[in-house]
Amino acid sequence: MPKGKDVHEWLEHRFTNSAHIVLRIDDYRDIPLERGQFVPRAPRSDDNVKAIWPTLELAGHAAEWAAKKFGHTYAVFTMVAIVEKAEPPVKITVVGA
Repeated sequence: MPKGKDVHEWLEHRFTNSAHIVLRIDDYRDIPLERGQFVPRAPRSDDNVKAIWPTLELAGHAAEWAAKKFGHTYAVFTMVAIVEKAEPPVKITVVGA
């Protein structure tokens, strides 16, 4: 990772400064539309490095490999932002009676 560059802690923890993922995109007929297309089939507690590629080129190779191996359609997605839960500071003022 380049020194001196602002890198989000999530990326730093995964030893990369960018993230690309490969997702299967061809069989979502059984997922209700209100849930969106990209719903994982099972929860994962070990997401530190699985399915996260540090370069677009490596992710592209992984998608090609998966398409040949499993015969489905895959897409490469590049993370462009990290959105975190934000809570505004709370100020409590007691008003005397």
